[in-house]
Amino acid sequence: PARLVARSTDGGISFHDARHHESLNDAGCNAGFARYRHRGRDLLLFTNAASTRRENLTIRASADA
Repeated sequence: PARLVARSTDGGISFHDARHHESLNDAGCNAGFARYRHRGRDLLLFTNAASTRRENLTIRASADA
């Protein structure tokens, strides 16, 4: 299975365009987001078990924060 993702254009009040993100393989449990400031830039961190068997903890970083 893949993680379900959606977009928000109003700061998280509402979400739309929900879909399964095929590159985010996931066991369907315990994922997390955090914003991290590094050298003056905000990064968005995403953690999850990058497999369908709850193994291989992965952290992804994006400058789209």
